[in-house]
Amino acid sequence: MATGSSTWQIRSFQARRDEGCIYGPEFKVGNYFFQLHLHLGASAWPKPDAMYLALLTEIGNVPDDVLSLRIRATFSIAELQYKHRVEWKDSIDRWRGGFGPGDPELTNAIRQYHGDDLSLMVAVEVLEVETPRTTLFRWPIERFEKMRAGHTSEPCRAGFHAYFSRRFEVRGLGARPLPFRVDLHPSIDATGNFYMSIRLDKGAYTMDELELTVDFLIEELAYHKKAETLRGNRRAWVRSLGMASQPTDCEALRMHVGSLTLQVHVAVAACVSSPPKN
Repeated sequence: MATGSSTWQIRSFQARRDEGCIYGPEFKVGNYFFQLHLHLGASAWPKPDAMYLALLTEIGNVPDDVLSLRIRATFSIAELQYKHRVEWKDSIDRWRGGFGPGDPELTNAIRQYHGDDLSLMVAVEVLEVETPRTTLFRWPIERFEKMRAGHTSEPCRAGFHAYFSRRFEVRGLGARPLPFRVDLHPSIDATGNFYMSIRLDKGAYTMDELELTVDFLIEELAYHKKAETLRGNRRAWVRSLGMASQPTDCEALRMHVGSLTLQVHVAVAACVSSPPKN
């Protein structure tokens, strides 16, 4: 998982309007290379947009088994006082075409702009990578202190109340992905430690037994929680709490305030399904 940004200065912008599309410099975010495209006619495929962020698969190191990427991008243009954040998840093939902010106001602003220079910037966060039977996702959490205080604000539910939740999928086990929801639960004391529970979400296909391996990293604290196995039958996976991990053991969480970013790695170790009944 990675973050990165690119700043692109277009000189003599008015003289380049007839080009139709102007291509920015290539830039790298982790293993992936991206490029900004400015479509002056706003007639880009697959839908009209003035600016696109495209994945360059012909360079870099995009593994062959990557099924999809979820990316958050923040676009800004200084001269237009423009800033817009969007998030997409799609296949590698679709990422080659790229995604834009989809903002008609930006298209109109570029058409009406008469200055000589244009300064574009994009900040990119790779939030999720899906490969067969495995999903790796980056989970930025704001105001971690809210969760740390959870054991005092709701003592009757300490250890069970979830302050932050996120959905994700694991593919490669059948025609449809397995949908999950992950929750973070505060410790019952003031240490700031927490545990994670994973629940099989609605719409999952029938299976008898499921075994996941889960590990995660806290970026700000360089804390790595080693992999553990969560195993149970369908009834255990779909109950309200789902399957719970062991709590963290990180002293630095006691004093941490502000954002906390997790990199969570989930892999299906085993999935047993009964044959359909006649």
